[in-house]
Amino acid sequence: MTTIDIIADDDLLSLLRTKNKQGLITHLPINSEEFRNGISYKFRIFSNDEELKSLVSDSSDASVRNFSFSTDTDSKVFVTQQVNYNSTESYNPTQRQSELSNRTIYDLNSSEMVTVAENSVNEIYVSIPASLVGASQEVGPKISIREELNNSLIISNKDNFPVYMNLNFTDTPNGFYNFLSTYGAYELMVETFDKLGFSPERFQTISGDLEIDTLSPEDVLTNLTTNPSNFQLTHFPNLDISKVWGTEFDQIDSMIFQAELSNYIENQAPTYAQSLSEDKRPYVETICYQVIKYRGDSGIPLQTFYIPATDSNRYFIDNQINFGDSYRYEVNSIGVVFYHEYAYANTVSSQGATISVIDRKMIKFVRLRLAESSHTIRGIAPTKPEIYFLNESNSNKKIRIYFEPDTHSVYEDFTHILDTDRTQQSNASTDSEGKIRYKLSKDLLRFQIFKTTKKPTSYMDFNNSLLTEVIGTDRSSSEVHMMDLTPNMKHYFTFRAKNNFNLFSNPTPIYEVELIRDSDETRIVSKIVNLEEEGNDRQRDFGRFLRIYPAFEQLLLREFVPGQDEASENTILFNNKQFYVGTTEDPIWGKKFKFRIRSKNTGKILDINLDFVLNKKDSEADF
Repeated sequence: MTTIDIIADDDLLSLLRTKNKQGLITHLPINSEEFRNGISYKFRIFSNDEELKSLVSDSSDASVRNFSFSTDTDSKVFVTQQVNYNSTESYNPTQRQSELSNRTIYDLNSSEMVTVAENSVNEIYVSIPASLVGASQEVGPKISIREELNNSLIISNKDNFPVYMNLNFTDTPNGFYNFLSTYGAYELMVETFDKLGFSPERFQTISGDLEIDTLSPEDVLTNLTTNPSNFQLTHFPNLDISKVWGTEFDQIDSMIFQAELSNYIENQAPTYAQSLSEDKRPYVETICYQVIKYRGDSGIPLQTFYIPATDSNRYFIDNQINFGDSYRYEVNSIGVVFYHEYAYANTVSSQGATISVIDRKMIKFVRLRLAESSHTIRGIAPTKPEIYFLNESNSNKKIRIYFEPDTHSVYEDFTHILDTDRTQQSNASTDSEGKIRYKLSKDLLRFQIFKTTKKPTSYMDFNNSLLTEVIGTDRSSSEVHMMDLTPNMKHYFTFRAKNNFNLFSNPTPIYEVELIRDSDETRIVSKIVNLEEEGNDRQRDFGRFLRIYPAFEQLLLREFVPGQDEASENTILFNNKQFYVGTTEDPIWGKKFKFRIRSKNTGKILDINLDFVLNKKDSEADF
């Protein structure tokens, strides 16, 4: 875990905490003159500790800033990419010039969102309509999301879009955000944060010196953007009129806000007395998150987003990305630190010291780095099709090839055929071992047919043998292709699927196909060519597809009646009573069975022989 733990730069305070725990500190009343001079606390310490007297003497008239907040920055945000081939809104990546030509999902009005939702309900798969596409730009506008946005509508429709990045923020203290929202000042603050920027300031932590980006409240309040017509950010939804201050945050609004801000700081920031007793220390609350997005290795921000630290909106969706491109996200939290500054007015005597403290509660805005995450937008490759060959009735040379989608998701190494395959397949999603994920979805597929008349020894022998592509007419369903085949001659085929993102399945087995024609009929003969090349062997766990076990009726117990029933292989002793196992007239126990499995592709047969044996436990303890 990455923890920021600022050290209070006050040796006297550290020593006084020890003395306080020892009961050596006595609090004194403050007279009217001391109160007018700003004295907040006064106490006497009885001690002959020379180190204490030296620190008290050296600290007199010294000003100290207690900024010693602690916070962890790990696991505050999770950045993940999503590719949805089942999305109803789709697009061809080769037709786009810039990811910014797609409008952000937050810019869609309710009518457009309804259209997207209806397409999903009715399973209407269409290209993203022109109304959802904006102008191509080199650098996108800076975007601020407001709490008033209906984020539930965004979340419910996100999977109807083909690709997006998902940022999930965890729960965080956000009382100051709620305060700003109450007085309509959140959007004004975000505008000012972006306009002024943050400057690095060095602090001492338990791990060494650390630079933290800070911004003083005086600078923010002096330069506060007060009129929506001067906004530099694009706010969603748009802010023309505030429910709190109308069309402009005027001087009266500012006076009210600053008075309430002072009261809020007075109630939240720690005091010197609380720091001494360690009942409360400086702390940070999150106002919003700043997400800076870069394209590839570029150092120029492509887009900047501000997301409020609200209780209801913990997700941010970025759909303005290109499949196959790389992006880097810098995620920061912008927050406020409640702390205090104080000065000592001390006197030392032979019996100890009298310490007076002038205390002032403060805030400072900070920007903390939560995550830096790089992603290449990758997709899931389709599964290879299952193939069936049939000859056409009343035809001398026509055959039909059936393509049946494979519904099983697998991770496999990729077997390439064409020289360009590796480049295109580099955009496929992989597991930790580098194996590509293959999964069937509702993506509209194309089926590539490779054919040669020379018996191949590897898939590379099909490098120049791409015959045609069969364009799917229905998503995730069977397709059929009819073609001519020279009779009485061996032909060699392999097939694979391709989706809209130009990702390939692995090739099917290589088939040797011959259309045999005699005087009055034709028939087709096909078999799989077994390649001996290394690394071409594949295996699949058969237990995923076949399970053989007794039916429920074969496991029920029925009490054995002596003199009426005969003992057999399916009787068992339980609680000193004998029972039949199974209530059917034809029990399976003690019998042998053969299960025959035939491949629809090759006609090969696999026989499985099983004995169903009832294991008897003679001891009651076993039950």
